[in-house]
Amino acid sequence: GCGGESEGVCVQSWVPEYPPPEDIRFAKDSTVEMSCIDDGSPGVKDQLRLFPLPEGYVRMGNCKSATAEGVHELPLTGHWKLSFSIEVPRYRKNAKAEAAGLPDENQGKVLDETMTVTINGETRRYHSADTAAAGGAVKVLFDLPFTKKIAFRFTMEGESAVDHTHMVVANGQAVFFGDDQLDTTEALQELLPGQGHIFGKVLNAVDGRYVGPGRSANDGYGGRTRLPMLEADFSLFLGSAEYRKVDVSNAKYTEVVRAGPYACAAVYPGFYSFYRPDCGVKEGSNTRVDVVLSPYMRPGDVRAVLTWNAVPKDLSIWWELPEGKDWGGLYYEPYGGDGTRCEISWRWRTCEQADQTKVAEIDMDVNQGYGPETATLYGLLKGKYILRVEHYQGRLDHTFDKESNTDMILKESGARVALYINDDLTHYAIGSYGYADGEFWNVFVVDGETREVTECTPAICPPKKLMDGTYALI
Repeated sequence: GCGGESEGVCVQSWVPEYPPPEDIRFAKDSTVEMSCIDDGSPGVKDQLRLFPLPEGYVRMGNCKSATAEGVHELPLTGHWKLSFSIEVPRYRKNAKAEAAGLPDENQGKVLDETMTVTINGETRRYHSADTAAAGGAVKVLFDLPFTKKIAFRFTMEGESAVDHTHMVVANGQAVFFGDDQLDTTEALQELLPGQGHIFGKVLNAVDGRYVGPGRSANDGYGGRTRLPMLEADFSLFLGSAEYRKVDVSNAKYTEVVRAGPYACAAVYPGFYSFYRPDCGVKEGSNTRVDVVLSPYMRPGDVRAVLTWNAVPKDLSIWWELPEGKDWGGLYYEPYGGDGTRCEISWRWRTCEQADQTKVAEIDMDVNQGYGPETATLYGLLKGKYILRVEHYQGRLDHTFDKESNTDMILKESGARVALYINDDLTHYAIGSYGYADGEFWNVFVVDGETREVTECTPAICPPKKLMDGTYALI
């Protein structure tokens, strides 16, 4: 809010906490009655919703024109950057209606369509042919210099009136990039004596490669896309004050700054925003913080990205999937087993249903420190998904305290998991979430039916059982 006015200019008050990325659910924020819109809700009068969308998405229904319009109020006035994708479906005769709604559908051919987007008075027009092929996406990024709201209008027009064949507006993320009219006096008092060095790389979460001008990028689904001639927008913050715009060159950065308790955030078209509340720099330190960006996912998918410090070299994600009895099916087991259970890790990187439909995968496995190590769930089955982090062979290290069953290296690893679910990003840090047991950090459990995330306790995430030198699925 305003701390005072001088010559008609509002001087904003400093807020000590940097606002995390704001989740924008366009359908939910619609303030004008939507006409012929599939908004991802469970039931729409007189229509059968196949190929379901997550709540908040916007898709034209069984008509040739439609409009969605509304306003999302932001927590602070200032400079925001809004990013989202416009997805183009793909006709597949054998597409399963119960699967996530994009990109495949079996209702009819995808015909020519336009999407006119107006954000805070700026209008752009997108065409279904703007993507390289059906099943692709248009990556959208709006720069909003000084605002406390996002006023949006989507006008859709196409040649087909067949439901489920239309372009889709996914949920967006708005990232705060400071305020030029902010009184920074209080913010600068947060700085500490001395200087430190912060550096890092801008990386794709699914393959660990650089994200930068003109590079080829893995989209997380077996495809590749050519990136625009842009570097990531990356800044350091002291609360709501943007302290420094970081100069990123060739997908790398290095800065000498005053010591202080910084937060940091970054955006790049086609990727979810990056945000970390703990980018602090100490006097005389060399702090590496990689900007790890996840490509946009298909509706209903979930992704976890593990990062840590230089030591240990090898941390690993273990993600236990629901038992077959919970969701009424079996897993494909090429190496034996009864198919009732599956877990992805460095030992078993992919889980598939009995018909060999992929349901989970380790995208990126790192054993040289820092990460990212990444895992993706392709839709959710009914039941519990338990995520754990292992310090590989941590029990064999001389620092392991067998008496207390404590892995000191894991405890001090700086491990953190970024979870992308429902188009939202949440961070979980070792020592402040979940519980450690030996060389495992038991982090959270995701309910496949409600998509709710719950902190691990020994009661709901039992410790892994060591059997004959290896860990068994429990």
